[in-house]
Amino acid sequence: MRPFPLLARASFILAIPGTVAAQSIPVVNAGFEEPAMNPGAFTLGAVPGWDMVPGSGSGSWGVFYPTVPMWGYVAPHGNQVLYTNGPAIEQTLTTPAAADTTYALLIDVINRPGFGGRPYFIELYAGSTLLARDDNTLLPPSGGFLVSVLSATVASGSPAVGQPLRIRLGGMSQTNFDNVRLTTAYCYANCDDSTGLPLLNVNDFICFQARFAAGNPWANCDGSTAPPILNINDLICFQSRFATGCP
Repeated sequence: MRPFPLLARASFILAIPGTVAAQSIPVVNAGFEEPAMNPGAFTLGAVPGWDMVPGSGSGSWGVFYPTVPMWGYVAPHGNQVLYTNGPAIEQTLTTPAAADTTYALLIDVINRPGFGGRPYFIELYAGSTLLARDDNTLLPPSGGFLVSVLSATVASGSPAVGQPLRIRLGGMSQTNFDNVRLTTAYCYANCDDSTGLPLLNVNDFICFQARFAAGNPWANCDGSTAPPILNINDLICFQSRFATGCP
């Protein structure tokens, strides 16, 4: 898929509000550093804060401490990653979904050398309501990672309001994840998650184009459901959000 050109990007840069104050939502064992393992070691299940989804698969899962000499790669953050060979893994948070609130879920998707790192999925729920899903859109380089970014707004009156937020991860054949981050007050136009001023700049357009070209569902700015999901309307939508700025 060809990226769209950067339309009139310079015209937006002069009128930008201040920074957006994202609020972090607690995730237990978000970096999968518990239980602490020795280099090269792994667990079979037994991951504090995380549970296997019943009936989702029969393969092994747990935390893993990869090293370059032994396995050809390392964790993007800290020492350990979550691995799964089929089962879906989830955590139900203590934070309920709030009305008129936008949530952003960022997770590192890692390509373990020799296994391909696919297929995988990442889901954000509130109770039984699916808010957002990344269905195997990223292909990290061997031994490297890419960040999956999901965002969803819970409207007032939604059945999701008041329901506990839940993160679900799944994949096959040594799918690896790390560094789970969930925030509120997310500013969609700040695609590159920068914190310096100006908060919104040309790098956000470059970031949007890259995600659009990769087919990342995050780039479905207008929330359309009819194919093709990603189209020129998403670029127009992103430009509009950029021009509006961050709260």
